[in-house]
Amino acid sequence: MQSLNRLNTIVSIKLSKMFSLTYQKLSVLSLNLQDQEIDNEDLEEITSVLISSNDLSSLEIQLQSIYTINLHGNLLDKAKCQDLCTLALDISNNKINSIGIQQLGSLLQSCFNLTDLTLLLNNNNIQDQGAIFLGKELLLLDQIKYLTIELSETQLGNRGVSTFVASVSSIAPLLYLALNFNSNLFGNAGLNSMIDSIKNLSMLNTLSLSLSNNKIANISSCNIISALTKNKKLLSISLKLSSILTNLMRKSKINNNDIYGICQGICRFFHLNTLHLSFSQNQIGNQGLQELCSQISCCHNLQNLNLNLSSNQIENKGISSIGQGIAQIINLSQLHLVLSNNKIESDGVKDLGQGIAQCSNLKQLTIYINDNQIKDQGLQSLGEGIQQCSSIEFLNISTLNNNISPPGYHNFCQQIIHCRNLTYLIMRIFQLKVNQVSQSILGLIFKTQKLIQFYI
Repeated sequence: MQSLNRLNTIVSIKLSKMFSLTYQKLSVLSLNLQDQEIDNEDLEEITSVLISSNDLSSLEIQLQSIYTINLHGNLLDKAKCQDLCTLALDISNNKINSIGIQQLGSLLQSCFNLTDLTLLLNNNNIQDQGAIFLGKELLLLDQIKYLTIELSETQLGNRGVSTFVASVSSIAPLLYLALNFNSNLFGNAGLNSMIDSIKNLSMLNTLSLSLSNNKIANISSCNIISALTKNKKLLSISLKLSSILTNLMRKSKINNNDIYGICQGICRFFHLNTLHLSFSQNQIGNQGLQELCSQISCCHNLQNLNLNLSSNQIENKGISSIGQGIAQIINLSQLHLVLSNNKIESDGVKDLGQGIAQCSNLKQLTIYINDNQIKDQGLQSLGEGIQQCSSIEFLNISTLNNNISPPGYHNFCQQIIHCRNLTYLIMRIFQLKVNQVSQSILGLIFKTQKLIQFYI
């Protein structure tokens, strides 16, 4: 009982001393054992809870950085998995190899009623063989509709990625697929095979791919998005591609030409409602951004747009194209722009503000423009555009390390407090100016009864 008392502090629900009675009718259980010194005896204590939970339908277990995990013979095997509909298992940052994955496969074999599965296996020693075995086991779960798999930093090459995704793509009912393959060892062959497999998922409506920091060369030839146009039911696409690695293990960055190859075909997703593109730490300039925005502007049904283009080579002309592009998306309700560490000046921000002013249905707006060359007039122009969005409820803006004075922030706030539906405001400004600005801003905030939450 001593070990059970210690576990009381690290499980996400409080285990009662009467757990054998309390949890007999438990349907949802979440255990957080992350970064703890858990041994097999401790795991056996929790096993009794799982055994006594006859109605368990949803199970979440976090076992990050435990290092002593034995996937065979512990609580995972003894959970009543045949009744589970939802399973989320985080065993990242351990020492799991292909043998451990086989033991995990034994667990999955008994979960034949699963419809929602999340496996976070980042930073383990899984390699190609482990991924191939995992794919074969997942293929047997033919009722899964929602699948999230994270295998970043697991030493996967072309063979492992290709075979794994081919197996997953044979699960016909899949509606939602999220795959994280960041920081592995595969190249163009693995990427092309991956896309060829995914495009055969005819029921898929949501796809998320994280492919940063691999060994992909000449990425413009991969035509990632255009290859997916066969998936007629796709409503949501998320693609994350920060700097990639060439076969020579040198940093290779996405440039203007690459953007055309990657994003060609976006305009053919007429029913797309969510688009998340993350191309941070690359060499995208005005020309590449113009091409990207011309594609996006054709998605007239888009409601949620998230662009992360931080640490590129974007100037005023590039950010102006964002303003022109979003002005044509009449149904846009959520806009998230990360444009930090570029070469943006006040004139570019003014054009962005004019574009935002045309988004009459916009409710949530996040803009990060840190580390640029924006002055007071630029921020004021942005505020003028935001002020015209009468439907905005949530505003998050970060302007760290620009050339904006306390009066500039004051004028900006004078404009945005006229957004009659604004209830949540977050502002991040240069630390040395907080004391000068905050009193002035708070004076304005207290004049309105609209804001419910405000952070600076």
